Amino acid sequence: LRRSNALINLPYVRDPCAYISQSSACLTYLGRRFGISPTHDPALTRMEQALAQVLDLREEMVTIFYDAHFDALQEKLYDSVATEHYDKLEAWLTQLNTRYLAGEQPTVPDFALWEVLDQMEIFAARTYRASLLAAYPRLRALHQHMRELPSLRSYFESPEASFPLNNAYASFK
Repeated sequence: LRRSNALINLPYVRDPCAYISQSSACLTYLGRRFGISPTHDPALTRMEQALAQVLDLREEMVTIFYDAHFDALQEKLYDSVATEHYDKLEAWLTQLNTRYLAGEQPTVPDFALWEVLDQMEIFAARTYRASLLAAYPRLRALHQHMRELPSLRSYFESPEASFPLNNAYASFK
């Protein structure tokens, strides 16, 4: 793989002509390929900003999930890291007055956001904490709408939907 793409790491996408690597590049490539990326401003600009915010949250979560001191960092993740990002994302949805992060149809950042919201819901349940989404009605609705999309039903009914959340090296799987 490295001969095909010197930047290769996980995740990557195999395209017929190339390997695409790096999380944001994979997401935006898939968004263009499957027609879920806006092609015009201002929706494209909203999508890019929202994706960066979601990936910031994801990076902070992954840092804690893979930390050797995960047990000591759980409160920080739940009480400050996640809520800081949830506050911003809820305010963004309120400011735009839209169902999704870039408009009324799901785009690239909504899929990434669904994943991190779902991981946080699983984290809360496994650590006997309340759902953070209870305090964020727009994020809760987005999470629910994404889960109910007919186009995703086959995935949610497949074995892949129950794969571990993180690599075997993570403290939180």
